[in-house]
Order: sequence, then C-alpha cells, then structure tokens
Amino acid sequence: MLRSLVGSEMCIRDRDSAAQHCDGICRAIVRDLVAAGEYPSFDAVLHTLLRANRVSHIRQLNLPSPEVVPCLRWLLELQNKVEGFLRSWLALRGIATVCDLDAELAQMLQSFEFPAIAPDISNPEEISLSDDEQEAAQRGEFEAYGVGCIRRHPLVRRHFGLAPGFELRDGTNMPVVLEALLEFAQGRTGAIRPGEFYSSLCRIHQVNHLSDLGLTIAPGCLQQELLMAAHVRQATEQHRARVHTRALQRLHQEQMDSADKVVARTVAAPAVQC
Repeated sequence: MLRSLVGSEMCIRDRDSAAQHCDGICRAIVRDLVAAGEYPSFDAVLHTLLRANRVSHIRQLNLPSPEVVPCLRWLLELQNKVEGFLRSWLALRGIATVCDLDAELAQMLQSFEFPAIAPDISNPEEISLSDDEQEAAQRGEFEAYGVGCIRRHPLVRRHFGLAPGFELRDGTNMPVVLEALLEFAQGRTGAIRPGEFYSSLCRIHQVNHLSDLGLTIAPGCLQQELLMAAHVRQATEQHRARVHTRALQRLHQEQMDSADKVVARTVAAPAVQC
C-alpha cells in the first residue's frame, strides 16, 4: 500500500515537472510563431511541441492530455471563444471590417475578463506583454492578448482575403464606409449599383481592392444599409437640432432674467437728490 502511494506521488511529481517543462516550450513556440507572422493556434503550438520532442502523442511526454499544460489550456480556451465569436460576428454583418472586428473581439474577451497570456513563472525575466502588446492593450486591440494581430487568424484571412502586408492602420471602419455610401447615393435614383460603389470607395482611399481596406460587403446588402444609415443620420440631425434649439432657448431665458434683474435693481435704487 505504502509502495503504491509513493509510486503515485512520484508519478504526479514527474507529470507536474513534464507539464512545467512543456509549458516553457509552448510559450517559446507562441513567441516564435508570432515573430514569424503566423497565428499561434492551439493545434499549431501542440503540433510543433510534439514534433520538437519527436513524439506523435502527448501521452508520450508523460502527460494525460494537452490541457494539463497551462499555455495549451489557455490557447484552447482562447481558440474556442475567438472562433465562436468570429463565425457569429461575420455571419451577422453585411458590411464587415477588420478594424471593427478587432475592437469588438477585444471588448468581448474583456467582458469575460479573459486574461492575456501570463508570464512563465519559471523564467523571471519573461514579461507577459511586449511593447507592441502594451500599446495594443491601451488601444483595446486583440493583439494585447499575446498571440499577434487578429488579421493573422486563418478565418479572418480567408473571409477578408487580406494581403500578407495588411496592417490595421491601413484599414477602414463601419462609420467611414456608411458615410461614403450616403455621399455616393446623394442625388442618385434607383438602387445602388455595388460595382460603382466599390470603385468609388477604392478611389477615395487610393487602393485597388476592398481587401486592401480590410473590408467585405455582402451581395445585396447595400440598399438596406443605406436606408438604415440615412435613418440614423436623420435622427441624429433632428436630435442635434433639438439640442441646439433648447440651448438657444436657455440662453434667451438667461438673458431675459438678467435684464429683469437689472430693471428691478434700478427701480429699487433710491432717487439721487440734486
């Protein structure tokens, strides 16, 4: 009995040691993939780990499953959240931009209080965020989570058809596209012709294709988007007009009150005898 317990304890220690060792390797793999411009998915990191150790299964590393390695567990949780969000987000939008996707994805992860990749406790010199990642965290971008920019994700690349050199700063966002759509439709009658609008948008931004802006537009959605944008603009203008009118009314009332006080003080003042 005692021998069995001692053996079990040694196995647990060996497993914990193996998990810690593999965790350090996985973190290095993540950094190398990001530096190479690739997205460090759970599958990519696990495959690289197994190949580096010349094994075909995680059990050959004295580990029961990949989830016992903290870095792999974190990557798997991130992958499940990100891919579920990407599929639903892209399916629900007629006009989609990488810039809007990046910001809303970061907001989603923050709402779940999902942490950025943690530093390796076995390496005190390692920090959790690079300088670029710290700047991304301040801007509320997905890059702050330590796995590179969302433009490198396979689903994003496939959906937007992004060129390898695309950067978020080169992209556009939904308000800019809708404003351009409203301006394009001004003075026109009939349905919007998508090809003409695409060409106009590319000329405005001096690019050759919508993918250079990190933008996709679903077929047949422009007319609906135009109606919604026009409604929002009209409602916004009406709200601003009401606010402006109320401000003028308050200013006029304050001027009237001030004039009344001056008259009241003048009437109340004693007459000066010559």
